[in-house]
Formats: sequence, structure tokens, C-alpha cells
Amino acid sequence: NQNEKIGDALFDAQVYYYNNFFWWGIISQHNIFCLNLYGEPSLARGGYAVPVISDHDYEWLDSGGNGYADPGDTISLTIALTNSGINAASVTLNVLSDDPYITMLDSNFDYGSIMNGEIKDNASDPISFYIADTAPCHNCTLHLNITADGLNFYDNIAILIGTPPVLIVDDDGDAEYETYFVESLNRLNVSYHLLDSDALVSDSSTHCYDALIWLTGDNPSPIDSTRMIVLSGYLNNGGKLLITGQDVEGCQDAGFFNNYLHASVIDSSAYRMRVDGVDGDPISNGLTYLIIGSPGANNQDSPTIISPLAGADSIFSYRLGGCCGVRYENSFKTVYLSYGFEAIAAPSLADTVMKRILEWFNIATEIEEITTWHDQHKTSLSLRVSPNPFRDKVNIDFAAEYDTEDVALRIYDATGRMVKEFNHVTETTLLWNGTDNLDRKLPNGIYFLKLQAGDYSASKKLLLIR
Repeated sequence: NQNEKIGDALFDAQVYYYNNFFWWGIISQHNIFCLNLYGEPSLARGGYAVPVISDHDYEWLDSGGNGYADPGDTISLTIALTNSGINAASVTLNVLSDDPYITMLDSNFDYGSIMNGEIKDNASDPISFYIADTAPCHNCTLHLNITADGLNFYDNIAILIGTPPVLIVDDDGDAEYETYFVESLNRLNVSYHLLDSDALVSDSSTHCYDALIWLTGDNPSPIDSTRMIVLSGYLNNGGKLLITGQDVEGCQDAGFFNNYLHASVIDSSAYRMRVDGVDGDPISNGLTYLIIGSPGANNQDSPTIISPLAGADSIFSYRLGGCCGVRYENSFKTVYLSYGFEAIAAPSLADTVMKRILEWFNIATEIEEITTWHDQHKTSLSLRVSPNPFRDKVNIDFAAEYDTEDVALRIYDATGRMVKEFNHVTETTLLWNGTDNLDRKLPNGIYFLKLQAGDYSASKKLLLIR
């Protein structure tokens, strides 16, 4: 009967779009229901009954011409939109930013029609904005408001402004091990630039970074003479270097090894897969992990045994014997891991290694991740939020292994007053809509999220911008 048809249409609209349509909750739900209720209900089973516009890709050019969004630059942004629904006769884009260091110069574009499966961009008239000279290093969020035949879609683009503390140098040949480093820094909320080693032509391009992370993966012949000049020049200028890979010694330069990495090679083809830290060391104390298996890169077939030279410290060793990590500090700082960091099998342990190295380099990590190991006990907490800054809602994700049955999440304002509390948390993903315990909207400002599990805690700073 008619009621069954209406009920069927509503059910299909809700179930289909909720499970398969990532814009659910962002596009107007009223329009979705109306189109499926008063249109043809079967459309909900066979495909989208409306245009579905999304950000397909984007690229930008900086007025400074160095490929980075620096203070004082004007950025030209080309955004490609795609339509995975029915044909759209009229699509427009408006780009907004709440960032106080951003001035939008040209924020609108009319794409005209976008047919099903078509991709269109605004290359003929890019979106543009100016970055203030006083802008600090931070992630700028641009809000995309897309209108297609009366339907509204929303998306965000994040662009890193300024010079971050870390430069990742990819020297792994044609492999893609840099993803393991990028993901770890993302989880630690540490900003970075990523550059292929082929693009480094002089050490002067590295001096603006607090630390270099140089990865060689399983490249058998990394760090040629040009790269050694870049590295030695950076370190001579007081730099901080994490270099890691099973074949770093493939550079075949004993002088570089002795004078900068402060290590010598004992065995370049050891097959040892468990790594232990050194008691009392600021980086490796209490750590033990495998460098074989997933979700690590599982790429170690000849990790190297090394030995520290005078003035350097051994910070990691293989369970079966032999040093595999050296730390040196004088006019510069180096950490040399003679295996690939990307091979650490457990991401939480990889993050702890990265966090401790960065902190030894005096680079702060926003996420407080406390991890301790005992013979028969392990406690680990990690906490992530996105987006941050946020306008209407923020996703809170955490992981915990703990000896307490109770986990609590509390949110405090800048004065230290608790404004929101989540008790007896059983899910590892929560959504906060910027309200207090009485469901009242809180004002713009800085808030602090604290995760508590027994005697262990982790915290995160949040920025609410309505």
C-alpha cells in the first residue's frame, strides 16, 4: 500500500545514505528524504538521486616560488571537484577561513554544470589568499562551501603555513617508506616538510629546520657525495639528525661515519629482529620491540651491527647481541639507527621511539603519550583529535591498554574549570559538539582535553572557533 511505499522510501534513504554516502550528516538530510520520498524510491537502491559533489584534488602555487606557504606569500589555489551523483546544472564554490593570519583575496568560483563522473577545476580563476608576515608555523584550515542545484556540501583543506620544526628527507630510492615517518609525526601532531633527497642541492636549504629525519629504507647505496656535503654542512651549523636504515653504511665514507655519526660498522649483514633499549637512556629506556612483521614495513633482511666511537653512547642493541643505535651530542646532535625505523612492527612503539628522539632534540610533541614497560605489565595511552581547530564538532580518538576498569575524558577551559565530562567511557571514539555538561554552547577559545586511565593520563589542547 501507499504507506508501505513511503516507509520503504524513507528506510532506503536512511540506510543507503548512512552506510554508503560519506556526506551523510553534512548534506541537507531534508533534501535527501524529499527527493527519495517524492521521486522514485528505487533510485535509493540503484544510485544517488541527487548530485554528489566532492573535492577531488587540489594544488597551490606560492608567490615566493619555493613550494611552501610562507608568511608574506600569496597563495593561488586550484580545486578540482567531482560529481558522483546525478548531473548538476549549477555548481558554485565559496572558500572561507577563520584563521586570523589569512586574508581571502578571491574566494568564489562558478563551475557551471558538472555531469556525473566529470571532474572540473577552477584553474582559469584560482582561489587566492594572503598570509600575514607575522604568521607562526601552523596548519591553516580552509572551509569549502559547495552548492549544487540547491544542495549544500562542505569540506576542509589544510595547508601548512611557515617553516615546521622537522624536515623528512626521503633517500630510499623508489620505495615509499616515508609514509611510516609521516604517519608517526601526524599521530604525534608534529609539523614537517617532506623532500626527496634528489631535491637537496645545498645545506643552506636545511638550516631553517630544527631537525632532519633522514631515511634510507633498504636503499643499498644511499648518501652520495652531494648528500654528504648537505648533511655535514647542516650538522656543522649545529643541526640535529635522526638517520635510519639497514644500509646507511652503503655511503662508503668512513670519515662521515666517524666524524658525524660517531659509529663504526661491525657487521653489515646481521639478521637480528628484536631490539632492546638501554636502561636509563633518555630515548630507549624500557623499550623492546620487533623489526619484523606487520603493520611495520617488514623490509629488514640485513640490519647492521655497529659500535659507538668515543663520546657516543649505545642506545639500542639486538636481543642476540650487537649495538644497533648510537646517540651523540656535542656541537650537534645525532641519532643513528642501523635498521629501518619503518620496520618497527607496533605503531605505538614506533611513535614512542619517535617522540623520545624528538624530545631529546628539544622538539615538543603535542600529544602526551605515556608508555611504560615492565616484565609482566604494559600501560599505554594515546590521544588524537580532528579537526583542530574545529567549529561545530570534534572527533576524539584514543587507544589505551591499562590495568583499570575506568576511563574518563574531561574537558577544561583556559582557566582550569571543568566544562565537560565523559565518565565510564567504553568506546574509543567520541564526538564533542562544543557544549558543556548542561548542553550549552561554549564560547570560542582554547580548551584542554584530558584522558585519565587509572594513574595514567594524556592530554590535548583544542581550539574552538565558531
